[in-house]
Amino acid sequence: MSLAMETMIRQGWGSLLPAYRQLFTSMFVTGAPLEQTASFDGLMRISASPENAAPIFSMNNSINVIDFAWLVTVPTLVLHCRGDARIPFDEGSRLAALIPNAQFVALEGDGHMLLPGTPAFNGLLEHID
Repeated sequence: MSLAMETMIRQGWGSLLPAYRQLFTSMFVTGAPLEQTASFDGLMRISASPENAAPIFSMNNSINVIDFAWLVTVPTLVLHCRGDARIPFDEGSRLAALIPNAQFVALEGDGHMLLPGTPAFNGLLEHID
């Protein structure tokens, strides 16, 4: 799927038509009101050219911290939405299990970005507090 998404970025990221970016928008701000999704889509389009967005996407997909997680020695809180459409939920609990004494908190929601006013965002603030 990563190769298909990278191809979509190269083909249509900079286009005024949002079709190519809607997949990414729906993964990051799942269930957001139309105004927020349109704003996020527009921000993606102007924040990076297709020539830069594709390698950034590829690089982000290649990052793997699993082998270094055990080196974290500070108190660690890992929060992850149960329905995150961008990163599978199991990855959050897996990472927390690899960090010594980490606390894992499952947040209710389905977005990757936590939007103010949602249960996930409120849970984030509660646990950070």
